[in-house]
Amino acid sequence: MNNPANGQFNVSGLAYASNRSVNVSQGSKAQVTNVTSSETFAVIAMYDSEIEVYGNVTQTDAAMIGARAYVNSKVTIEGTITIPAGGTYISVGAADKTQADYEATTSKAGYFTYTDGFCTVWVKDPSYVPPKTIFSTRYEATFLNWILFFLGFGFIWMWF
Repeated sequence: MNNPANGQFNVSGLAYASNRSVNVSQGSKAQVTNVTSSETFAVIAMYDSEIEVYGNVTQTDAAMIGARAYVNSKVTIEGTITIPAGGTYISVGAADKTQADYEATTSKAGYFTYTDGFCTVWVKDPSYVPPKTIFSTRYEATFLNWILFFLGFGFIWMWF
């Protein structure tokens, strides 16, 4: 799980005036570590905005929503979303989604994608294993380059 480069910012409790624990709007971006909420929306991005939660979102009220993207906005959850029974997992645009309502194909490798075509919420797939590349480190690639160099030098040597 990633952590913000500048430390942690955890949000919890009530936001009486807005009914949202983390709310970005009008082209804004926010990055937080974890969110715990009993507000209407634990996390909401509206009007061309983005939120990235590097940890978990926990909604404590069964009548409320874990995460919402509205009007061309995006939310990325690097951890999990936990809601009580009967709560709404995710809302994208005007559509409420359960945990099982993710898209068949994802637009972001390693994430479950929830979208209405205009708004998107991505939630990290805990079972995702990234494909191993042939050269997973710089040192493996350098080692192979040296082997190829000496093999090539050996073939040249044979011709003389």
